[in-house]
Amino acid sequence: MIILLGGTFDLFHIGHLRILESAKKIAEKLNGILVVDVLTDEAVERYKRKPIIPFEQRCEIVKKFADIVVPSNDVDATPLLEMIKPDVLIHGSDALPHEMEWLKKHKTKLIILPYTKGISTTEIIKKINEENE
Repeated sequence: MIILLGGTFDLFHIGHLRILESAKKIAEKLNGILVVDVLTDEAVERYKRKPIIPFEQRCEIVKKFADIVVPSNDVDATPLLEMIKPDVLIHGSDALPHEMEWLKKHKTKLIILPYTKGISTTEIIKKINEENE
């Protein structure tokens, strides 16, 4: 069984830790393999902003939880889903995945994990900027 989780994982914080720990527990419970896709620096820059932590370092952190780490060059994970064909997709509760049609078509189970309120990379950057004004 293949379990897939994707993310940016920039400025690693407690929300990242919680979702990765939860995904790992789910994979263990299902006797599955946890595949984590990490957005490349270029993809993050197109999606949000230039990442603070380089791609290679973000992958190294994620490797502590994942069985396999794969790069993702787009926030649209459809090509990755086509390649990996996961049995389960894990996603944070902050937004539904863009790929809902693909999930329904392929009968991939979606597990929504709670978003950690009060912490995000965007908020951390905002706080740093405010403190340095």
